[in-house]
Amino acid sequence: MQENTEHFTQESGCRCWITAFASRPRPLFRLICHCKTCQQYTGQAYNDECTFLMRDCPALDFSQVEFKSYQSPLLPIKRGTCKICDKPAYCIVQIGAVVLFVMVPSTWLQAALPDPLAHIYYDRRVADSHDVLPKISGHIHSQTKILAAVLQSWIAHAFRANK
Repeated sequence: MQENTEHFTQESGCRCWITAFASRPRPLFRLICHCKTCQQYTGQAYNDECTFLMRDCPALDFSQVEFKSYQSPLLPIKRGTCKICDKPAYCIVQIGAVVLFVMVPSTWLQAALPDPLAHIYYDRRVADSHDVLPKISGHIHSQTKILAAVLQSWIAHAFRANK
């Protein structure tokens, strides 16, 4: 994976472009989620998302995005839809008032992307995926994969920052 300071410059966003942003760092990681919540949120069989550190995306504007929790308000992940077109926008991971991560649909990112790390919540799939990626089933195993991806990316990000 390349340095996280490499910026992509193509426009991205929902169909009405309210959630558009033109420049952002390279994603920390990419996962393909087959959970029922992602299926409901996207209207698709899975959600292919790239995750970024929020602090690396200072120009991101959430003023036209409405966020909600799909399962429990106590969970840190909030999924956002555009207030204008009601299409999926960004997902955020928020602890208290602090947004730590932002997840963006991979289809919005037209530049070279990191390969997905795995299919998570694969037991919830609506169709089989015929690729060589790991297929991770179950809540605990899927959450463990997410946590491992977060920790590995934070360590790599901190290591690059200290060079």
